Amino acid sequence: MTDIHESLDALATHEVPATNLLPRISARLNKEKSMTPRTKIVWTAVLTLLGLALVTSAGYALVRYLLDPGLNSARQSGLITDVNATALPTAVHATPEWGQPSPATQVGLEQTISGVTLTLNWVYLADGLQAFGTSTRDLPADLRLGLPTISYTGVVPEQYTGALWQTDADENSLYVAYQIVRSGVRDGRVNTTIAIPLLRGSETLGAFHFELPSVPVDQVGGGGGNSFAVTNNGVQLTQQNLSLSPTYSEALVCYSLPTAKNWLPGGVSLRFIDANGQPSSPEIPASLVEVISDDPALRCVRLGFETAGVQYGATAALAIKTLTAPDASFDYGWYFYTGLTNLLMVPGASSPGISTPTPQPVTPLATETIGDLTATLQWAYIDAFRASFRLGFTGWQKDYFINGVSLLNPDGSEINSSLGFSGDSNDQSNVPIDFQPLHALEGETFLGELRVTISNDHLNNSPLAEFHFKLNQPIYPAITLDPMLTTTANGIEMTLTRVSITPAFTYLYLCYNKPTNGDFSDWQVSFQHSPVVQIGADKSEISTGMLLYDRQMGDIGKGPEPGWKTPVDKDRCMKVGFTVGHHAQPEQLTITIPSLDLSLPEVIPADQVRAAQKILAAQGIEVNYITVQGNGGGGAGFDVKKKPDGMTDQQAYQKLIDALGYNRPGPWIFELEINP
Repeated sequence: MTDIHESLDALATHEVPATNLLPRISARLNKEKSMTPRTKIVWTAVLTLLGLALVTSAGYALVRYLLDPGLNSARQSGLITDVNATALPTAVHATPEWGQPSPATQVGLEQTISGVTLTLNWVYLADGLQAFGTSTRDLPADLRLGLPTISYTGVVPEQYTGALWQTDADENSLYVAYQIVRSGVRDGRVNTTIAIPLLRGSETLGAFHFELPSVPVDQVGGGGGNSFAVTNNGVQLTQQNLSLSPTYSEALVCYSLPTAKNWLPGGVSLRFIDANGQPSSPEIPASLVEVISDDPALRCVRLGFETAGVQYGATAALAIKTLTAPDASFDYGWYFYTGLTNLLMVPGASSPGISTPTPQPVTPLATETIGDLTATLQWAYIDAFRASFRLGFTGWQKDYFINGVSLLNPDGSEINSSLGFSGDSNDQSNVPIDFQPLHALEGETFLGELRVTISNDHLNNSPLAEFHFKLNQPIYPAITLDPMLTTTANGIEMTLTRVSITPAFTYLYLCYNKPTNGDFSDWQVSFQHSPVVQIGADKSEISTGMLLYDRQMGDIGKGPEPGWKTPVDKDRCMKVGFTVGHHAQPEQLTITIPSLDLSLPEVIPADQVRAAQKILAAQGIEVNYITVQGNGGGGAGFDVKKKPDGMTDQQAYQKLIDALGYNRPGPWIFELEINP
């Protein structure tokens, strides 16, 4: 989990408590990685920022070999095969998932106003975002370009979620708007109008105006790069746009007035964060807070920042720490994160920092883009419940990433399996890979194939090279026990009906009565208070969990074990997995289930939040409830603002779960002897 934790932590700043996962999602997450349910501490839905998806699943479990008791014991028992097999790269020609983006339309039109010449270099329109680039000559220090507007004949854009206008030191500018341009587009083209005001302070001297007939509209999907709407304790702020320049920057933020008072933003600052998640600038306090629209239903405020001499990064972070009125305040905190436009990867669409916006050809999918890249399968291990490998690469380039890993049957069909992989934190060319098949692998020998695809296309994840490793590995079988042990804790009865163990993995089958029943009664074996399985001296926390049966749901159909029937009269049965196994000798197995947790809904009802906040306030704990919407997705979570000395954020979060009534503590403990 090291790399995913590093990436999530990369954008955290000292103003944002550790439990707030939103600001930690970094531009470094452009490689597919997996995350165990334990990482899902606060956010019930994960925001996909910068057009890059972060996938979570209860079945995913990333394995670190040296920290994995199951694979450690398998190694010590001589069960891991050192393959030392080498595969050479194979060129792959495939259609990208979203289609290959069309090049930007090169324009080259110039206009001059008040002695300032502006060139519209290119335009790129897509279904989910629209962008264009300009360059300027003879712009005096007291003048600047205002926020552009872009419009379309016969088309009204929908679902607007913000815009970015970014200018570099050479007066090259890039504009990106996140909205849907679809209804009314004819034959994939639309007439487009772009207007860019020329400003002296707040005075408009004129506007550059470009009429562009029949601009192509790409249908390549799309993704976002900003958080647009942030709601904290029911108060929502939206970042309508952000304008960045080497001297002065502005943001437009809008919100409905919480009450009939003169509410204004306070504690406003802007800072920049580099691609490694480190601050590239200090906090820049707002030099301007100006109300520009005062409709009671929606107040809009312009926020200005002096950015002379400031070093940009991969992300701009806007913080509004409070809304204040003459006799009241909401000290909640609203944080907006915007991926800067050097992430826009469209042929011919140059971004600020590139002085000459010349068209860039589409790179063909061919082996020359990876040179002498060689992949080595360093070791392999397969048992009934998991298949683990380690790959090493030589000739690895920093922009390469793994964009596909599959475990195939001899007939070429893909095995339905959860998957975790990640490069070593110090060496991205060495990658552990771990599969946990949905259905147990059978037989004495596995004769399938490991397939790994490499890419350097961060827009479409188009394949660059594909490696195929033929496998001829022994399958170490599982032993299965049906102990039917029952214990009761806190009024809840739980039965351990089955235990299945391999040398590197253990599955438990647990059936229990739920603390509550009704429309929302998804009581699960807790991942927050992780169950622990100990076999001999080795122990492991929970890795994966699957629902087998629920009385209210009835037959769940094609679950993890089709045809499985509950052997006891209980409300629910779960199958939970742990990365610890037997040691081929008699020893004691101890199982500790600390609690049952009620799954958090994507949005917790406001009355429940208020009731919980009241309970927490009596304990000296202040927690805000935040929801976020962006053009890449949305999420919800809690922000710990105040807690007693010595209390960790995790402890405060658990107090919150208790106050919500979403936890039923145990523990339920089972002990039995095994003799593989």
